[in-house]
Amino acid sequence: MLGVGNLKINKSSNKVLKYQFISILTAVALWLYVMTIIDPEERKTIRDIPISITNLSEISDEDMVIYPKSDLKSDIVVRGKLSDVQKLNNENVHIMASIDNPVEGKNQLDLSSNLSSRVSHDFKNEFVVVNLEKIVRDYYKVDVIIPDKDRDLVHSATPDIKNVLVSGPRSQMAKIAKVGVYLTVDKKGEDFVKSLDLNAYDKNNKIIPDLKFKDPTVDVHVNMVAEKKVSVKVPLGNGKFLDSSYKISPNEIIITGDAKDLTNIDAIMTEEVDDTQLRVNTPKRLNLSFPNGILSKDKILTVDVVKTQQ
Repeated sequence: MLGVGNLKINKSSNKVLKYQFISILTAVALWLYVMTIIDPEERKTIRDIPISITNLSEISDEDMVIYPKSDLKSDIVVRGKLSDVQKLNNENVHIMASIDNPVEGKNQLDLSSNLSSRVSHDFKNEFVVVNLEKIVRDYYKVDVIIPDKDRDLVHSATPDIKNVLVSGPRSQMAKIAKVGVYLTVDKKGEDFVKSLDLNAYDKNNKIIPDLKFKDPTVDVHVNMVAEKKVSVKVPLGNGKFLDSSYKISPNEIIITGDAKDLTNIDAIMTEEVDDTQLRVNTPKRLNLSFPNGILSKDKILTVDVVKTQQ
């Protein structure tokens, strides 16, 4: 059996619950009264609403674009009945604008919204100014840019297109110093073809953004440098060369170039010399003559020739 004390506690708890229930009902009734009968005036600021430009296609047809790009947003202050205002937020409030008679340069956007007449509103700014630029188009030669560390490894790099059509805002197009692809080589090896993205560069070799290329990627055919050690010969004319009674220093050099070209080269010639003018132990310096596309790996461009015996 429950004691007298426990009965008193249960009765007290029931009384508290009853009062709480009545309080909740009263609050709900009061809220319903305020919302449905009184419905007071409310003011609310909705921030950072994106501005949608409704005639972008017309601007594009005029070969113009908003530039610099702008993250167009605005705040809006709404006033009206509490029941109407409290429903409004960034998801359902939209701000629109159009550019009437667009011209290159500064243009004013007059703002409007999708709000009904049940609420009044004010924009943070009644209008916004944007800049329009003309789209310029021009052809540029495609360069293959090779960093210094890789330049000695590449014999030739030929893009599959020589010129490319570039378009973009007038101010960006005016910065173009060159258009090309950036080629890096992982290691010395066989010839290869590599697909690379085109970019435009300013006078400081910085990439210029916001430009479009008719052909955004280019295949570059890369011929790697090959090496070959060959002898040095000194021609005398009539198909004759200096014999072993003359010392040539150096008598061998390493040449570099396209592998196909090196196949047919066994010696590098000096300029022609008259052997009657060569004296014992008196060196004569002669220039080396390299075929087109062939270089000296160690940048040796001359040799010394000396007669060692009568």
